[in-house]
Amino acid sequence: VRLIADNTYGIMVNQLVGFMCLKFVFYGLSRITSGSLFGDFNVASFKSSIWYYYLPNGLQQWAFVYLIFGLFVPILISIILNKICHIAQKHIVKFCNK
Repeated sequence: VRLIADNTYGIMVNQLVGFMCLKFVFYGLSRITSGSLFGDFNVASFKSSIWYYYLPNGLQQWAFVYLIFGLFVPILISIILNKICHIAQKHIVKFCNK
């Protein structure tokens, strides 16, 4: 809960990135397996509309997977950016103290 609470802004800003990552996984698996997995994935809608959400076999339960990706991909992005900023600040301080 604390992880989500500390990253609310990052989640808000990057949740669509998480959704797109999941849709790209569905797209990739449908291409790799020549349609035997996720054969009803609509490639045209995927390429043309950000609001296309693929639910395998139309099952609403897959929306939970979107929730997971919409939370944890943005948190991962925030953690990586914070580490980069921390490293950059350490190098800037070293440079400024010379």
